[in-house]
Amino acid sequence: IMESVDGYRLDTLIKRSGHIDLDTFVVIARQMLDAVGEAHEQGIIHRDLKPSNIMLTTRKGMPYYVKVLDFGLAGLVSENARGMTAGYFAPEARESRTLTAAMDVYALGVSLHRLATGRHPSRTPDPRRLIRAGLPTEAIEFIQRALAPDPAERFADARAMLDALQELPLAGEG
Repeated sequence: IMESVDGYRLDTLIKRSGHIDLDTFVVIARQMLDAVGEAHEQGIIHRDLKPSNIMLTTRKGMPYYVKVLDFGLAGLVSENARGMTAGYFAPEARESRTLTAAMDVYALGVSLHRLATGRHPSRTPDPRRLIRAGLPTEAIEFIQRALAPDPAERFADARAMLDALQELPLAGEG
């Protein structure tokens, strides 16, 4: 049982608009990373992060208010990495390693790539798609780091990812 949420899923926004402007990207990304970062601080790995599990609602004074949904597959850091959605699980999850926050970071990277470009990176992230989407170099490098095939090259968790995003000279302060 969960609260009734009035809004629509992030994948609906992506399908409708193809890609979004930088300000909207930053507003949504910050909230996603903050929510998942809170779970990571509690030792919880979502394990099924994707645009259909991100809800966008409205809140007075905010164009988007993000809710992360469906913690039904969530697990603790020490659990086995199975049950993740194809297309969003990290390369190392194929080997059934122990769950890590870096696995969620990879899924966040895929979701943010889709948000920025309207397209899935398909395991070979092409920076040209991100460039065509109008993202500045810093944002492109940020997404590519989240999508690094080697988990040691990714952000350690969503909180580290949020900290890095907030350090970038990007718009989206509103």
